[in-house]
Amino acid sequence: MILTTTLKALTAGTMLLLTASHGSIFDSRIFEPEKMPASLNWGDVPEPSEISVTTSDGLILKGYRWKPRCKSHVALVFFHGNSGNRFDAANLAAPLRRDDVDLIVASYRGYGDNPGQPDEEGLYADAEAFVKQAKADRPDKVFLFGYSLGGAVALNATTRVRVNGIATLGTFTDLRSAAPRLARAFIPYEFDNLKIAKSINTPWLLMHGTKDEVVPVKHAQRLADAAGNKAVFVRLQGAPHRILLDQIAQRIWTQLGSMSLSDSEDNVSPSTEIQPADSQWNYLARDPQCDRILS
Repeated sequence: MILTTTLKALTAGTMLLLTASHGSIFDSRIFEPEKMPASLNWGDVPEPSEISVTTSDGLILKGYRWKPRCKSHVALVFFHGNSGNRFDAANLAAPLRRDDVDLIVASYRGYGDNPGQPDEEGLYADAEAFVKQAKADRPDKVFLFGYSLGGAVALNATTRVRVNGIATLGTFTDLRSAAPRLARAFIPYEFDNLKIAKSINTPWLLMHGTKDEVVPVKHAQRLADAAGNKAVFVRLQGAPHRILLDQIAQRIWTQLGSMSLSDSEDNVSPSTEIQPADSQWNYLARDPQCDRILS
């Protein structure tokens, strides 16, 4: 997410000059790509295969994939936040692996060793390419998962490609609202999730940590209110912005399976309330190293 300390330190006059001359100072705080590490250590996680997709504007982007072992399977496309690379994203997404899931980890232009420069429309095009790749193998259903900024990317994808369900974690109403007040007028991108929430027809599992220090949980409440009965809002009790998914992965799959569209449905019936088994999930941060020792 945006580094609020840097933006708060800039005066309005300084930001105006920077914006007039070049927008890259803001891009560098919104998008924080990292190069791929020199060596990849997957630890206890089976190494995924590398995949490539071609975007509508001709970029060839790399991501990762854990292929399903079952002939009958669903696909899930995972979209990471504003920082890192596909290796970081894969480590975050890894707990969502299942034998009956084609887990595709998307990444964006300019991230890792991918070509191009990130911007809002570019990330939307990148997402569309990865979702189309997931659908190409004709899975029984297709789901999207978006973390932080990736939630905005995933939500926009639902307006471009039909999918059976979406999950988001730690996303915001819109990018400007998530930034310090002083910086909002100068941010060149919208990432307007609230607008999409008002008309979304895809079943939506909306998760947010109650101790999120980057995006306050009130953002999720506004999104849930806007989506109405199209969304399930789950508060992760005690969870910060970045969490380990291993504790909640099974519950995520259970919830997605219970609320997803069938292939014959075009949208969620307005008369149907989608309810989670439990609207509050406990989250206790754990040390992965300790987990391995104790398991």
